[in-house]
Amino acid sequence: MTATEVVPTNTNWQKINLIVEAYELAYHDGQSVGIDDFILPSADPDAIILLQELVRIDLEFGWAAGKPKELSHYQQRYPEVFADRKAFQDIAYEEFRLRLAADQVVSPSEYAQTYGIDTSDWAASMASGTHHVHTSSIQRQRRGLSVNFPPAGRAEYPSLGDKFSGFHLRAELGRGAFARVYLAEQSDLARRPVALKVSTQLIQESQTLARLQHTNIVPIYSAHRVGSFHAVCMPYLGRTTLADVIQHITKLPGLPSTGEGIRSTVDLRKAQSTQHLKESSSTSDLVPAPPVFETSPLQLFESWTHEESALWIMAECADGLAHAHARGILHRDLKPANVLIDDEGRPLLLDFNLAVNADDHSTTGGTPAYMAPEQLLALSGGKSTVDHRADVYALGLILHELLLGRPPHEMPSGRNSERIENLLFARQHRMKHQSVQQKSLRPATLAIVLKCLEPQPQNRYETAAQLRDDLRRQLNHQTLKHTREPSIRESLNKFARRNPWLTSTTFLATAFVGLLFFALFVG
Repeated sequence: MTATEVVPTNTNWQKINLIVEAYELAYHDGQSVGIDDFILPSADPDAIILLQELVRIDLEFGWAAGKPKELSHYQQRYPEVFADRKAFQDIAYEEFRLRLAADQVVSPSEYAQTYGIDTSDWAASMASGTHHVHTSSIQRQRRGLSVNFPPAGRAEYPSLGDKFSGFHLRAELGRGAFARVYLAEQSDLARRPVALKVSTQLIQESQTLARLQHTNIVPIYSAHRVGSFHAVCMPYLGRTTLADVIQHITKLPGLPSTGEGIRSTVDLRKAQSTQHLKESSSTSDLVPAPPVFETSPLQLFESWTHEESALWIMAECADGLAHAHARGILHRDLKPANVLIDDEGRPLLLDFNLAVNADDHSTTGGTPAYMAPEQLLALSGGKSTVDHRADVYALGLILHELLLGRPPHEMPSGRNSERIENLLFARQHRMKHQSVQQKSLRPATLAIVLKCLEPQPQNRYETAAQLRDDLRRQLNHQTLKHTREPSIRESLNKFARRNPWLTSTTFLATAFVGLLFFALFVG
């Protein structure tokens, strides 16, 4: 295989980086995973490029953990990776750099003699003492992307307590393979708390969010650059996500009857962050973001059922998504962790860094557990077109999990390629009402979920706005407009709820007298 074949011009870098990130996150979460769990089928045109990256990362992870694997181990296990001499040279340089960093005595000539590769430009790294990462063919290819994906694990992110472009970093709110989010104080604006997303990538999110102004989408205050780092400053609205809420619900002995499960999760995490700010800040009068609602949704959750609370949250999310879609922006990575529940209980969509324009039918991007069938098909090497209805599918998955405390399809086990194929198989089959039946949920609520989770995009809600409308109609006891009402009894109950005079004592008495009169004098 030639170098040209190994690095084709149509390489799907977003798909590769999606899988690489999944591997990195699984490794850092302490999961027992290996390269073989994440490789693509050999027939996939991106299989070799992905395998090269996984080898490079696994090599570095081994040295960082003090359990390095020799280059010969990878050469024997994955000979197809080393068939290309340039790729061989790049990976060999990685090991050379890591050995230098570990203070081992090593020379370029050792690699030239052992492996027969060109090491003529390696001496410069030894002379400089910096041991910079070699610019591989893969990294050179990546420079053509609008987002520059750096090699994982090599960025020296700022530490807690540091000052970063006028922000005092107080706590870490979350992290991924390519970015970290900090709770920070903005020194020049009354030390207000903000969320600061820092990455070695160019954060496309700032350009996307500048086009979106909606109460259910987290806005941005400003964008910054410090050295090789890019940062986006956003209001700090709390640290609770729907992932936290769902995790809390799954630990309960049964599904909550009211929205108390949601409210208590927000209150607990709000109390934790408030205490952390008091302990880590030099001042006690930090100014939070101003309230949006006269009556906090958290108060409404106490009087609403859990189902009603979930319907309201997802209707707000669908409204924010409809706003984005109307401006030609697809999210592509909707999941519970990307839905913030602020300290008032309001949901806001997060992380538009994988968002694309609606006319860009890229088939990758996202998290497999929340991907629509057409996204999974593309991820497994098939041909597929992805549009705004993939976001609708993702909202359906989140709604199912929020309502029932579990996803509709459990993530399969096995190698990564097998997991994707098995999950795709499950999602290509239409779910039936009985498969998700719960006595605590109304039939029309399940009908909404199933409409979102239709395998074929044309059978789903056509727009996020249609989904929002049906969610709100269900919340307000109105007949669904964009999917069929499955229960006559529920339809009658909705009519009665909208017309309470029908069940009033006066109406019933009048009706009884009328019927009696009809029976006595007409019959």
